[in-house]
Amino acid sequence: MATTKQIEELEQKLKTAKAQLKAKEQQIAARKRTAESKAERTLENRKKILLGAMTLDMMKRKPEQEKNIMDRLNVFLTRDSERAVFGLLPKREAVSTASASVQTGVALTP
Repeated sequence: MATTKQIEELEQKLKTAKAQLKAKEQQIAARKRTAESKAERTLENRKKILLGAMTLDMMKRKPEQEKNIMDRLNVFLTRDSERAVFGLLPKREAVSTASASVQTGVALTP
């Protein structure tokens, strides 16, 4: 027959094993969440690349689309480094240029 001490030791081993199992389950769940997040980011990036490729193609084929898209980019892009990618003036310069053309009634082209 098991003594009280042996029972306590077995109970302690069981608690330790349960804690280890729970920790392992949490690690597996965290890895799964990380993998899912990575897959979502990869899919999102792929969508952006394909959408960008389609947009660039539209801009090449239809000049009116190019103007429309460039006008939208001029409003949408706020960082000077991003604006430079598309040949747009830095935001502060673009605002002062636009206000100058409104005041004079003459459209200024970069």
